Amino acid sequence: MPAERKTLPGSDRGFTLIEVMIVVVIIGVLAAIAYPAYQRHVIESNRSAVQAEMMEVAQLFERCFTRTNAYNNCAITGRTTDNGRYQITVAAAANTFTVTATPQSVGQQSSDVCGNLTLNHLGVRGNSGGLAVGDCW
Repeated sequence: MPAERKTLPGSDRGFTLIEVMIVVVIIGVLAAIAYPAYQRHVIESNRSAVQAEMMEVAQLFERCFTRTNAYNNCAITGRTTDNGRYQITVAAAANTFTVTATPQSVGQQSSDVCGNLTLNHLGVRGNSGGLAVGDCW
């Protein structure tokens, strides 16, 4: 005959509603803290990716300038980043060029506080968000 399990009176198994509610509140607080940090991280990583792309375009212009002695002889056009978060445009004259990355309305990138990023022939970096260059680059 199997032995019966003995439990103390009033010691039901399981969680009370209060315990479950406390766990739900704790998870909600953690999510409220983590989600904005995650969004900021995604925006910054997309910004870093477009900065690398802009540097590549600038290198292409410099190689072309070495061959032709003018930036406007280069057949380098704008492009869209792989994830579609930025549109890269180029403006070239004989002795200057400017590469501009404009955030697109895809995802949260349009809310990037840095705005448009720019890079010119002298390597000068800028942004249209009014922030210090070091905060965006």
